[in-house]
Amino acid sequence: MAQKGKIAFYKQQRVGDLREDDEAPDFTLVAADGNTIVQLSSFEGDGKPS
Repeated sequence: MAQKGKIAFYKQQRVGDLREDDEAPDFTLVAADGNTIVQLSSFEGDGKPS
């Protein structure tokens, strides 16, 4: 998959049956600052974290 000189961004396999109009699966991740934890469900509604 990785080519010389290219950066692999996706290291996890995509699995599941997510379809258009399905609710997005909730997940958490560490923000770019390395300290802040962000959860997808905190962006419900207006697109801003609650």
